Amino acid sequence: MACKDRKRYLEYQEFKKWKAEQKRSRKLYQSSENFHRGIFEEFKRKVSQGEIHSFNDISDPSIKIGTLRMVLDELDNVAAKSLYLPSLRFKPEWDVQVMPGFLGAFTRFRVNGYISVYLDFYNRLGFAPGPYWEVYEGEGDPVRFPMRDAIAVTDHISSIIEGKETVANS
Repeated sequence: MACKDRKRYLEYQEFKKWKAEQKRSRKLYQSSENFHRGIFEEFKRKVSQGEIHSFNDISDPSIKIGTLRMVLDELDNVAAKSLYLPSLRFKPEWDVQVMPGFLGAFTRFRVNGYISVYLDFYNRLGFAPGPYWEVYEGEGDPVRFPMRDAIAVTDHISSIIEGKETVANS
């Protein structure tokens, strides 16, 4: 009985450590977000009061870039548009590398190092009747799917992976 109680006690202590770490991480994230939001609000205040006339008036390059990105995100209404993104269910054996959107893509990721996927929310990179996912495996033509058709995207990625494994094994 004492051994069982000791085991429960140790499990409880581990759980308490984990909970404390989660709380600390949440506080760090919130303080970082509030810090950057504060910089952005300060920048907007200075612009509205005429203290800053251009980005050249900002001396710190990291604040200049961060502020510009926040301005662009606010102009694009990124936070609101993010709520419309569908969930993609990745298979556990996939190695998914998430990347920030660049060259006009809203978001990007790579699967198993060779399958490139991006979301074009604004039709900046191609022509489609609305927001779309593009899946490209490095050869042939890329395949596009409507943004809402997340199942077709993951099914196509699966077929590419299975095809690669079949070719490699033969």
